[in-house]
Parts: sequence; C-alpha cells; structure tokens
Amino acid sequence: MENSSKIFIIGDTHFFHKNIIKYCHRPKNFEEITSRNLFKMLTPDDVLIHLGDVALGDILSAHNKYIKPLYCKKWLVLGNHDTKPKSWYLNNGWDFVADSFTGVYFAG
Repeated sequence: MENSSKIFIIGDTHFFHKNIIKYCHRPKNFEEITSRNLFKMLTPDDVLIHLGDVALGDILSAHNKYIKPLYCKKWLVLGNHDTKPKSWYLNNGWDFVADSFTGVYFAG
C-alpha cells in the first residue's frame, strides 16, 4: 500500500492560555487530547497548517511541548495572538510562516 501525504488544518489551539477553559468552555484536558491525537495521526509526509493563535502565555514552553515534537511539515498562518517575529516561529518548530495563505484545491 502506497503512503500519501495528508493535509491537516487546525487553529486557535491557544496552548497554555490559562483562561481558555472559562472563556471558551474547552475541556480541562484539551491540550493533551489535541497533542495526543496529532502525534498519532501525523506522519513525516503530512502537512499541518495552523491557522493562528497557537499559544498564549508561555509560548516557548508551548512550542517545545506541542509543536517541535511533531514529525510533519508545519505551516503557520499568524493569528492576532502570534506576535513574535516570523523568524522566532521558524526557529521554534515551524517550517513555513506567513501573514496569510491562499490555497486552491482541485478534487479528482
């Protein structure tokens, strides 16, 4: 069976955001559920596109824990909470960083 690349799209993870449970009614173990599922699903041939707002608070720890260990291509489209320079994100686990992203999909 031939392996094929897959594209996964996620956004607004807000890792390490202390009040996200209160403000958005997320489950207390949201970060663990999300990271565990990503680790299980993603392969080195896959592309993860994150549509912004990766983390809030201790963003370096969040990237070390949840982004860097992912074995796939990682693209970030910056959100309003992603305030570091693009070079910071490239040095902390991302392969591609942009202010916006336009894609065209053709179904077979």
